[in-house]
Amino acid sequence: MKTSKMTRILAAAILVAATMLGACRTDDIIADDLSMAREAYGARNMPLAERLLERYLQDEQNPDRRWAAWELLLKSINANSQEPRASLECLEAMRVEYENDEPRLADILTQMARYNTLLRHYSNAAEAWTAYIDLADIGDNDRINGLRNLAAMQFVQRHFEAGEETLQQCLALPVPDHDKIYCMLDLADANMARERWEEVADLCQQILDSAPDREVSGIAGYMRADALEQMGQFVEALGQFEQARDSYPNPAVMDNRIQHLKKSVQDKKNN
Repeated sequence: MKTSKMTRILAAAILVAATMLGACRTDDIIADDLSMAREAYGARNMPLAERLLERYLQDEQNPDRRWAAWELLLKSINANSQEPRASLECLEAMRVEYENDEPRLADILTQMARYNTLLRHYSNAAEAWTAYIDLADIGDNDRINGLRNLAAMQFVQRHFEAGEETLQQCLALPVPDHDKIYCMLDLADANMARERWEEVADLCQQILDSAPDREVSGIAGYMRADALEQMGQFVEALGQFEQARDSYPNPAVMDNRIQHLKKSVQDKKNN
């Protein structure tokens, strides 16, 4: 879909939403466009479905039917093009129309973030996630997910301080620590990349104290043991590796680390 075409659709959509003027065609003809578009989509005739839905959106005024048409148009564009830019143009138009409809805007923003990430437009993806977490009506789990994704976009752009601040926002949310475990794990991983071993050990201990599930417990245990080893605390690191061994996703990796560390502990005793 060309940009000029989407611009015309957006202009028409805003005009309809703002003025709520009557359509030039009858309601039956408008409804036929949506029905025929659904049939075209079912028959995998995406260009026809797009044309019908574009025409439909110029006249339809019912909010729920407009949303259904926008969703089908986006699906048709996705099926007809391997280029995420076309989907983003559609989503940009949807974002303008639904800027005051938070549940629908939340869905639009998450999709915009995903497509921008596919295009490696990380700053645009970060902007979408920022707008998403600013929505008032999203739940705690959705806000946590949004903060984690925003931090990931900041880290990939090497904005380390900004990413850490975002994860700290997650940790400051008034929810139980267990619900914020993955934020803590992300922050520990970021600190590990920057070789802040004490912070890694402390965060991983907080995770382990928060009754995590088996896999998270294994990962946090491994990271804490690694941090302790880097700080020269070999005996404590060995004990942590052994404790986390059975819950870590790849026990063979643990066995190698345990073997290596046992040798280091023994060498230290001999010296």
